[in-house]
Amino acid sequence: MRLSKEEWDKSYERHENFIFYPKEEAVKFLNRFVRKRIAVDKFIDIIDFSKKPIRGLDFGCGIGRLAILMKEWGIDAYGIDISPYALKTARELAAFLGFVDMRDKFILGNGTKLPFPKGYFDVVIAESVLDSMPISLARKLVTDIARVTKGVFFLSLISGDNSEHSREFAGEEKNKTSHEKGTIQSYYNWGKIHNLIAGTRFKIIWAQLITSESLTSPYKYSRYYLVLKTRAA
Repeated sequence: MRLSKEEWDKSYERHENFIFYPKEEAVKFLNRFVRKRIAVDKFIDIIDFSKKPIRGLDFGCGIGRLAILMKEWGIDAYGIDISPYALKTARELAAFLGFVDMRDKFILGNGTKLPFPKGYFDVVIAESVLDSMPISLARKLVTDIARVTKGVFFLSLISGDNSEHSREFAGEEKNKTSHEKGTIQSYYNWGKIHNLIAGTRFKIIWAQLITSESLTSPYKYSRYYLVLKTRAA
């Protein structure tokens, strides 16, 4: 099964998911597990930055803001996405923010296989990506992410604990609203998360479920945030 490239390109053409500022949880991840920023140009390294280059991948990068964030942290950052429109904007955004050298680091993917060698990346981020496809495809992609990762992997997954479902709901739905119309939303619970990474060399070393609940409406939204580490072969 392949991702709906046409639907995602149309979504970005409608300027959906144009994230121009770093996601808070991704910033926290870099500070906790990669290197902690303590001044404008000073860090305390958590992973060993003496063995450069330290490479990072923003998987499903969209317009590239998290790849750019990794670049700001001194990481040789790449982004990959299936939407040509999103990647065009990512290159424009990187140039606007002063990272012209990132132009060739934003790569068009085929949605099934990563064009990188084994153990190429020290840091991988997949923010709100792997839950936008059937788990059958997500499992294949996580296996390939494990192949190219020799360090830490940060991902977020939508929980069924929201306004329409329940904490343990783990079904899959086709989006019928105008936002991301025609794409798949795959909900996760703790069991499905373990199913996602089963058989890979990934081990969960940190996990959190964050719920946002309105006090003026029935709105409720939850996401899992996880950090995985590659086990030694």
